[in-house]
Parts: sequence; C-alpha cells; structure tokens
Amino acid sequence: ANQGNPEKRYAQFEDTVRRVYASTLNENALTYRLQRGLEKQDEQMALLIQRVSGSHHKSYFFPDLAGVGVSHNIFVWDPELDPKAGMLRLVFGLGTRAVNRVENDYPRIVALDAPLLRPLAGMDDVRKYSQHQVDLLDTKENTFTTLPLQKLLGEKLDLKSLDLIVESDYKMARRMSELGMREKQHWLLTFKKLLSNTSFTQIMQKILKTLESYYEYPINIEFTVNFAKDGNSVINLLQCRPLQTKGRQAKVEIPSQIQPEKILFQCER
Repeated sequence: ANQGNPEKRYAQFEDTVRRVYASTLNENALTYRLQRGLEKQDEQMALLIQRVSGSHHKSYFFPDLAGVGVSHNIFVWDPELDPKAGMLRLVFGLGTRAVNRVENDYPRIVALDAPLLRPLAGMDDVRKYSQHQVDLLDTKENTFTTLPLQKLLGEKLDLKSLDLIVESDYKMARRMSELGMREKQHWLLTFKKLLSNTSFTQIMQKILKTLESYYEYPINIEFTVNFAKDGNSVINLLQCRPLQTKGRQAKVEIPSQIQPEKILFQCER
C-alpha cells in the first residue's frame, strides 16, 4: 500500500519497478508474445505510475466498482445480442479481479445492449458464477489483500449506494440458519439496481463508443467508479488501448458432411 516515511516508500517503489520489469520474462508474458508473433521483435516497455482510485472505509481502501470495458463484445452468448454494443466485466473493489482470471470467482458480465441478460440458468448458477472475494488495500497492515465478500460487508463499512450492487440471498440465509451458522444475512453481488435503475450502462457505452471513434478501431478500457455522498457516481478512466483480436474475418461455415478420418473430436450440443 506504499505507506510510511519517504525513504521507506521510495525503497518499496524501486522494488516494485524491478519486479514489473522482471515480469516481462515470466511464462505468461513470453507466451503472449509468442502467440502474437512478437517473440523476435524488440518491444520497448515503459511504466505509467498512477494513484489508486478509491475511498477509505475504516482501515480499507478500494473503489466502489471497477472493471474492464470493450467497445466490441467478443463474448456474445445470445443471438439477440449486438457485438457492436460493447461489454463490461464488473467487480466490487479493486479491478484486479476483473482484469485477471481468478479460479472459482467471477466478475459480472454485462452486455451493454441487454444489461440484465446473463449467460446463466437459474439462481444456483448466479450464486456460483458471481464474485465472492474482494481485492483491496489494507492500510493498517500496509498490504494488498483479498477478503471474503460476506466478511467485508459484515464489518458495517460506510459503503455508499450498496443497495445498487447487492441483494439479500434469502434462500442461502435460510439454508445457513438451518445448518446452525451464525450469519443472519447472506449477500449476493448482482449489480441489478445499478444496471436497471441508473444511467450507468448508457454512460459506459457512450465512453466506449466515443473512444472507439477516435481510435477508429475497437478498444478496451479499465475504469473505476466511486459513489459520492449525493448518490452520483464518479467514473475514472484508467487505461485505454486498441482491442487485441485475431482480426475481423468472415464467418466460418462448418461443413455438414466431414470425412470420418478428418474428425479430431466431436461432441453433442
């Protein structure tokens, strides 16, 4: 969390810069370059230092919302969705859980032309494929950490507009009560009221399309959202870059008849 006297903070900063540059040689970075034909090219690197966007909540520091947005939805799971409308990966807390794939924890996928539509089949799926952990800065311990959502909300932090992003899961609360567990409430991150009762999705779509028009190419962004005392939200644009894809190609038509010896594997829908 880079706190302390100037000497200590500068030493931590230097160490972080070294680790960032060293990360260019880790397996993920090398694989990324190999997949994009960059392994033999001289690719320069620079660091952009930004303050962390967020607010203090007792001994914790984090934004109310964070995420990744793309102006061209590459994850269209329903034929009625328009890829050109764009898509968000939305989380509560620091955006690390939206940027990185995390095992057994999931951001909220938002198709901007149908924000409430989800690629899920019922409440059991909603519970399973939602965010259960929150990334944040612990200013008391001076470290980046991850806390269970239920524990964090149980600490009664001064979280503004919490009702826009969580719902009480009565079925899970009843099940826990039957098992003799102490928790009286169980919260589920759905972002339902944010997506249905505010202009958030329209604003995000306008941001994405404005940037896309200037880039003249699909883009992706990283952003944070902080709720003000008056209920309004402050959206911070942290990063914008061209959307990395394999190119815009014609739709692939799968032949109806394939010779058995040319089939590598097959499955039934």
